[in-house]
Amino acid sequence: LEERNRQLSEQISQKQAVETALRESEKRYRLLADHATDLISLHRVGGEYQYVSPSCQFVLGYEQREMMACRRPDLYHPDDRDRIAAAHRAVQGSDEVSTATYRMKHRHGGWIWLETTSRGVRDPDTGAVDRILSVSRDVSERVANDLELAAARRRAEQASEAKTRFLAAASHDLRQPLQAAIGYHAVLARQSRDPQ
Repeated sequence: LEERNRQLSEQISQKQAVETALRESEKRYRLLADHATDLISLHRVGGEYQYVSPSCQFVLGYEQREMMACRRPDLYHPDDRDRIAAAHRAVQGSDEVSTATYRMKHRHGGWIWLETTSRGVRDPDTGAVDRILSVSRDVSERVANDLELAAARRRAEQASEAKTRFLAAASHDLRQPLQAAIGYHAVLARQSRDPQ
């Protein structure tokens, strides 16, 4: 009986240690998930959310419960849906990570540019990818800067082309009178050598 009590006591102690470790692990997970500035989400292949981090309010203006009620595709910009679908197909068929930049609807209207890195999550029973884990970051400022830089580059190229056209025209306009002056000079030079 004493031996049995000792064994039960050991089992209870082990169970309590495992439960304590599990609670600590859960606290660390919660701390990371609740304080991340990037939007972390887990969704089914069809687009239904299973988890959305609280940062969805910071990034997109939606509360967690609102995001959970949305289907991801409904929030995508229509012009970006094919690119996002291709990124999701890429992670469904492999263990690769896929990164895509696209627009997502903000709760208050307008579009936010996100860069999302996704990886497929396999069902432990079937081994098939049935969910996608995504980490998204607002890159609206970077995209705006890239677009501004591209526009500035286009303007600089157009200005360079205009300068080249101007210089070609100016060169032609300057050569014409100079050619006449050179010709006139040659005639005068010949006449001064041969006075007749």
